[in-house]
Amino acid sequence: MPKLSCNLIFVPQLIDYSNCTIQFTHNMCVIQDRTSRMLIGEGEPQDRLYYFKGIPRITALKVDK
Repeated sequence: MPKLSCNLIFVPQLIDYSNCTIQFTHNMCVIQDRTSRMLIGEGEPQDRLYYFKGIPRITALKVDK
């Protein structure tokens, strides 16, 4: 789409080529890894499109003494 200022995700292709599940509600879209259920992306609707926000990465470290 000319002059589009964001990336589009084609849902059928995403489902076909990745191991994820996608859930839509009236106020949210969630993409999760099918096996681990780890959150990949979360979007909110604006003007009939879902805009995804960044997911903060959390790192856990284990230190043995």
